[in-house]
Amino acid sequence: IDQPYLGERFIGVMSDTAIAWMESRRGRRALHTRDGESLREATLFTTDPYLFDAAELAVFEEIRSEVRLTRFGTDCYAYALLAMGQIDAVVESGLQAYDIASHIPLIRAAGGVVTGWNGEDCRWGGQVVAAGSPELHAELLKVLKPAAKPSPTDG
Repeated sequence: IDQPYLGERFIGVMSDTAIAWMESRRGRRALHTRDGESLREATLFTTDPYLFDAAELAVFEEIRSEVRLTRFGTDCYAYALLAMGQIDAVVESGLQAYDIASHIPLIRAAGGVVTGWNGEDCRWGGQVVAAGSPELHAELLKVLKPAAKPSPTDG
């Protein structure tokens, strides 16, 4: 993920040893998601709640009523904030492969979890949930599942 205005580049590599880092004008910094936040303590981001259909918005609002703080906007930068440990979760819908594929290794290498709303591979887009810990991810999936749709495939 690149943030040109701030001069930041976020990189995640999944190999024998997963590693995530940010390069900026101040140098290189290792990244790790924030661990141990429960749904009640979490900070949640989404691009825009108007991108959800009625069923998706209902489950999003259920999550929103439980979390400590919700913010909108930032698009892909929310995933970078998650990898930096600045926020705890991102919930989105209607993504294309180009919206999420590059974020998956970053989130996973930083210690987070990113899947579709059914817990499936989300590299082709669709409904996506990313969390800083497996425990928070599991809590989010429980709420999101009633509105989960089959994930898109490569065709």
